[in-house]
Amino acid sequence: MARNQPADAVDACWDADGNKTVEPASFSGQGKCNSLYPVHGEPRLVAGAPLTNDVLKCQLKAIRYSDYKVEFTDAQKARMAAAFPAGVCDFTKPGVEQVGMKGTYQRY
Repeated sequence: MARNQPADAVDACWDADGNKTVEPASFSGQGKCNSLYPVHGEPRLVAGAPLTNDVLKCQLKAIRYSDYKVEFTDAQKARMAAAFPAGVCDFTKPGVEQVGMKGTYQRY
């Protein structure tokens, strides 16, 4: 496929005037295309899930409010503890019963 890829089949975007910008796709928010079309992360990614989004069920950990970049009020802490009584996702660990891929497409 790579040998037969058309030369103009590249990552690109167009502005409102129809001007084409060719640049690699990026999830980082950098570049003109990302300024024209901002990346919006889903809640799982914001919570630390891997970009591969291949965790179907996460392992849990106890809520540690110091893990967050905001200060919680006591009422917010109580609400969060009620919403997540078993804990929150620990995306530093593989998913529950998750195993490595075997065969084709072993990496993203």
